[in-house]
Amino acid sequence: EQAHPDKYSHNNDFEGVCKSVSDLNKTVELVLEWIGDRNDTLVLVTADHETGDLKYSASGNLGFHIDKHTDQDVQIFVHGQGSEMFAGVTIENTQIPKTFAKMWGVDDFGDPTTEPGLG
Repeated sequence: EQAHPDKYSHNNDFEGVCKSVSDLNKTVELVLEWIGDRNDTLVLVTADHETGDLKYSASGNLGFHIDKHTDQDVQIFVHGQGSEMFAGVTIENTQIPKTFAKMWGVDDFGDPTTEPGLG
């Protein structure tokens, strides 16, 4: 977990957000490098929420609009075995562990009919 983008966003600290996201990107790159051609590993990177409503203004300036969590969707980035379960779908973050459980053959973990690609 990389909690710093959220913390910096609450403070509208653009430099801090950039550094912490860059650090996360470096970590993901190392993990993907370590995985290589393995076919038994899934990497999933996401966030539990968006904070700060960072966006470009009409004049082309980048900035925060608030210092709280927003209701904006966050991206899910996946790589590896099982990634097709998350491709092109929008889901609640609470569905992620239920999808993993279904992938692992656990049938009594939540409602398996609501996972992406399984309904």
